Amino acid sequence: MCKERKLFRSHFKWILLQNHEDNASYNYRIDESINALLDSEVYMVKKMRETYEISLVYKISADTKTIREFFGKWSFDFGLRKKDQWIDVTALRRRNLRLHKVNVCFVLTDEDSINHLTDGVNDHIDTITKVNFPTANQLLDFLNASTNYIFANTWGYRSNNTWNGMTGYLVRGEVEMGGSPMFFTSQRLSVVEYISSPTPTRSKFVFQQPKLSYENNLFLLSFQNYLWYGSVALLGILFLALFIITAWEWKQRNTEQSKVESSVLRPNILDIAILIFAATCQQGSHTELKGSLGRIVLLLLFVSLTFLYTSYSANIVALLQSSSSQIRTLDDLLHSRLTLGVHDTIFNRYYFSIETEPIRKAIYQTKIAPSGSEPRFMAMDEGITKMRKGLFAFHMETGVGYKFVSKYFGEGEKCGLKEIQYLQVIDPWLAVRKETPFLELFKIGTKRLQEHGLQQRENRLLYEKRPKCLGRQENFVSVSMVDCYPALLILSYGTNHLRLAKLLWKENSPKLIMFMKNGDDIDNITPSNDFLIIGDWTCPSYSTLLQKANDTDKFRNPLRWFLIDTKKGLFKFNIPIDSDVMVAEKKENSYNLYSPYKMHSSKTYRIEVLGTWVLSHGLQKQKEMNMPVSMRRRNLNGLPITTSLVISDNNTKTEIMSLRNIFVDTLSKSGYRQIMPLYDFLNATMVLIFTDTWGYMLNGSYNGMVGDLVRGRAELAGTILFITTSRLDVLEYLMYPSPPTPKFVFRQPPLSYQNNLFILPFKPVVWLCILGLVMLLIVILLITAYWEHARLKIGDTQDQTLLRPNLSDTVIMVISAISQQGSTTELKGTLGRVVMFLLFFAFVFLYTSYSANIVALLQSNSNKIRTLADLLNSKLELGAEDIVYNRYHFASATDPIRKAIYQTKIAPQGSKEPNFFSLEEGVKKMRSKPFAFNMNLGTGYRLVEKYFHEHEKCGLQEIEFIQENKPWQTCRKNSPYKEIFKIGLVIYIEKDMPPTLLLHPLRVQFYCASQSSGFEY
Repeated sequence: MCKERKLFRSHFKWILLQNHEDNASYNYRIDESINALLDSEVYMVKKMRETYEISLVYKISADTKTIREFFGKWSFDFGLRKKDQWIDVTALRRRNLRLHKVNVCFVLTDEDSINHLTDGVNDHIDTITKVNFPTANQLLDFLNASTNYIFANTWGYRSNNTWNGMTGYLVRGEVEMGGSPMFFTSQRLSVVEYISSPTPTRSKFVFQQPKLSYENNLFLLSFQNYLWYGSVALLGILFLALFIITAWEWKQRNTEQSKVESSVLRPNILDIAILIFAATCQQGSHTELKGSLGRIVLLLLFVSLTFLYTSYSANIVALLQSSSSQIRTLDDLLHSRLTLGVHDTIFNRYYFSIETEPIRKAIYQTKIAPSGSEPRFMAMDEGITKMRKGLFAFHMETGVGYKFVSKYFGEGEKCGLKEIQYLQVIDPWLAVRKETPFLELFKIGTKRLQEHGLQQRENRLLYEKRPKCLGRQENFVSVSMVDCYPALLILSYGTNHLRLAKLLWKENSPKLIMFMKNGDDIDNITPSNDFLIIGDWTCPSYSTLLQKANDTDKFRNPLRWFLIDTKKGLFKFNIPIDSDVMVAEKKENSYNLYSPYKMHSSKTYRIEVLGTWVLSHGLQKQKEMNMPVSMRRRNLNGLPITTSLVISDNNTKTEIMSLRNIFVDTLSKSGYRQIMPLYDFLNATMVLIFTDTWGYMLNGSYNGMVGDLVRGRAELAGTILFITTSRLDVLEYLMYPSPPTPKFVFRQPPLSYQNNLFILPFKPVVWLCILGLVMLLIVILLITAYWEHARLKIGDTQDQTLLRPNLSDTVIMVISAISQQGSTTELKGTLGRVVMFLLFFAFVFLYTSYSANIVALLQSNSNKIRTLADLLNSKLELGAEDIVYNRYHFASATDPIRKAIYQTKIAPQGSKEPNFFSLEEGVKKMRSKPFAFNMNLGTGYRLVEKYFHEHEKCGLQEIEFIQENKPWQTCRKNSPYKEIFKIGLVIYIEKDMPPTLLLHPLRVQFYCASQSSGFEY
């Protein structure tokens, strides 16, 4: 019955007693009848005279012979004596499968893949199988098993209440493991067991961001709305001024319109409107005002419209080079003009066809498989080629697809690739048969493959990461001795200080031996590793010395004690876990050495046997005593240790491991993830208490988390906190585990925000040269005009197109040439025309150079804000994340610049509320306007990644405000567990655990995918 009900399987433990000492055949028959497989624990206890022999029995499979494992012997005199080098973990003890044949199933969608599983040919076909085929063989080698391969053409889906493909093999028990990872589905969870995720790969829509003109009207985007309104208002003002001045000039003339020359501007709405329209289009006009006031207004009109035209043209140039970043979600993809395609695989066809979510279903029905046409499933080569041409989004396995992107795309084309996930599944996992006895063996084996880097090696061979944009060239700077000067200076200063310290140590070295006459002398000892206190129970003041040491807490580390006494003689004293106390108990001609300690003052003593000292052989030390004290005593046997955490939301108490609200109490959630492995390392029980602040001095005492540690309510701080001089006296700082730090983050403002762009195109020397050229041309034109009038004897001619020899007309001509407006007057002679040609030709080049520089400057950012002083004197608005420590550190700043930032930028006088914002509100402000936000970089950059476009992430600047900005893990001052805490945290850092633990709550950095993918107004 037990065999039929599978009661010999895991989670059940059996002890079978055998009293038939001499009946070997009966014992063998019992063993063979028991169907105890690899995951069972069946103890066979056989009586052998005065002792009992204990063995475990199991079978690799139901049809193999029983294997016995000798566990140990038990007797009344000696109790249980386990076998030497006994391994407690059953799966590790039984991992030798003795070449037992294990059936493994792999999925191959292409029949030719069976010939190329390891040679790298066509590695883009059946990649998920090819990347796991070598590691599956390595796993079975680790278990010393032989393999029988079975191949299927699909992963397996439910059809007519039965499973096909690889899942079908697992459900029917024909194979023990699926070698090709597959996705989690709710239906599969009930029929297979998932053991590990070996290959992190996702399938996504990948496309090149389309040009901005594909989504927007570039000719409206050049200026923001308020600038368009301002331009229209400027033209209206100029129109009104021209109309008034024109009417006034005609009134002054007091002549009829028919008698006035045609080049004079008439006071009617149509002529003035045509003049302004011609100036706007940079076409010039044949009419003008003759008076001085009128010419000044015309000068303002042409100059202002020249600058507007230059800016507009420059913006158009920038927009033509920009890409649209508006396609960010599946809904945007559905309503975009992009054509969609999908890599032709079995799982893509299945999951696309069964989608029920409205947007995904609409994408499949309208973009992938529209009615009346063939579904757009295609080969990888074809899809990547179409994606390179643009306006095409291709759904592919990114690790495989990016190999083709690197192959076919140019370096500049790799910039600005966008990804959107469609399938609602996580990374694929390896699956095994339900209730397989090899479950724990497979789990341990796959973890070993990952820990030793074998799985990562195969992943890197066949999968490729997203290609980096290498289109921008980097500058090369040689390192000279001047750059090394500070390092050499520090080295020389350090050497001199070391020599001085060594000299002073020799002159003031302490005495080697000190004799204490009574217990009060112990107060003269400064705790140090250099002291070893030796006590003999036969001395008169021995008891007084120990009692004084107990009262003054001198048994603590770093003092060392060697006491000639009995171990029971110390039971009344409190010797903590970090002590180094050795007791020598005399036994005839030898001394037994012990080390007593208490895990807690309320717990009983624990005794460590250090070894034995005999005169003839010296010290015989136990092997385990070679380990440091902190490592020997790290097993706290479930001792409750209290940790204090800072929270601002009561929901965090129940959601401490949840990732749903990662922007609330992020530091406490990430800190909790860091100390969880520490508690496992110590074998301690975690007790949590919560507070609402980190802890600051208030009325002579600390509140918050620091207060919990000072008053002894907690041993460990679960939330990291900053180092301050006042806290150094009450806390022990253990280590710096977390990368995020608070800083001011802001987008570098446009260059026009700090400078006048219309002056920057040329250096002052060039401006002076241009001014000299203008003056020279005015003089030459004026002389040439006088010479032509004198030679040709023109006098008062009626030809209005002839340049008259007066300063006003000559200056107007030069200004027209500078503004590229043309002129209605000219010189008629050969020499005059040569001079005019040189005039217009020179200013064409100057105007072109000036416009080109304006284009470049409009696309540039200012990098002048580098320090807190620059930030204080800039036009940026400032704000800070609304967290307790931010409010405290900003308000208590004493440095002049930091204090001025708080008083003038964060909490200016007269404002209703200081500029403290929620993280989300601050990041949105940072994106929408010139705004610097002091935030925790770890959580802040997650929101930056969420709300910012790719081009907006480029050029983010950071400036540090809080000086002690490295948060540390802390514990109570003089905590006996300090060294154990340190060792546990350091071990997990050495194993790269903190980056893994912080992977979800924090995001520290990201790279700029494309610096030219966006456009700023």
